[in-house]
Amino acid sequence: RHVVPVLVACPALDRVVFVGDTKQLPVFSNLRGGAAVSTMERLERRGIAPALLSVQYRMPPSLGSLVSRCFYGGALSSATADDPQWPAAVRFRPVQRGRAERESERSTSMLNRAEANEAARVVRELLRALGQKGGQIAVLSTYAAQSRLLEDLLKTGVPDGAVDVLNVDASQGR
Repeated sequence: RHVVPVLVACPALDRVVFVGDTKQLPVFSNLRGGAAVSTMERLERRGIAPALLSVQYRMPPSLGSLVSRCFYGGALSSATADDPQWPAAVRFRPVQRGRAERESERSTSMLNRAEANEAARVVRELLRALGQKGGQIAVLSTYAAQSRLLEDLLKTGVPDGAVDVLNVDASQGR
């Protein structure tokens, strides 16, 4: 359904190249009824193997290696050299006794109050270390509900504009 308009508009095409990543953003469709599976996923299911661009340039290596392990089976590497500022800039903290819950009965977005409280505490530590300057702190969450909870927790005692709280989808391209 998604490719038909391209094929109709360009009948002389020999081949079509799809660029994207089925492990990142979910499928988007404004077709009536939507599409639960992307065109790329359908091609993969039919045995057309995608080519992996295996080097990333945008993330610090510590974050890139986490993404590589979790989503790409360790096949993604970082092109950037280690920067002495990055180890302090990227933090992973284990949180005990947290539990995921839905934001509301109708919502599909999840939140974890224990994780949000720990993230807010880390942000305040960073702001103290930076002298309340901020502006270079970003907190990424996998769920919009978690981002909203973090924003609420950071309304008090955090200067406006000092921290960006984004879900992963919203941070793409920034």
